[in-house]
Amino acid sequence: MLAEYGRIRRQPKEELADFVVRIEGQNNQFLDWVNQTAISNIDEHPQRFTLTVAHLDHRPENCKRSNLKALCAPCHCRYDLQPSSMFIKQQLKLERQGQLRLEVA
Repeated sequence: MLAEYGRIRRQPKEELADFVVRIEGQNNQFLDWVNQTAISNIDEHPQRFTLTVAHLDHRPENCKRSNLKALCAPCHCRYDLQPSSMFIKQQLKLERQGQLRLEVA
C-alpha cells in the first residue's frame, strides 16, 4: 500500500517478514535498503512513534481513564492548539492564579 507521500508502508498487524516479502523486487527509491539487507538483519522498531497522554478536559488532576487519550506528539499538539482548548487552558491558568469562576445557572 502506498501512503499519500509515496512510501510503501506496512499493513496493520502485518509481520515484518511478510512485509519484506511483499515489497521485495518493487522498483521504489525507498526500498533499496530492503534489497541490500538480509531479512534476518532487519530489526523491529516497536517505538517508532512515542505516544503521549492527553487530558481531554485539560485538567492534569483528572486522571480518570475516560479523560485520558493516547496520542502521538503531533496529534497531541494539534489537539492542544484547537481554539476551544486554548480558551480552556487560559481559563484554568487564571483560576490557578486566583480568578474566581462565574457560576451561570
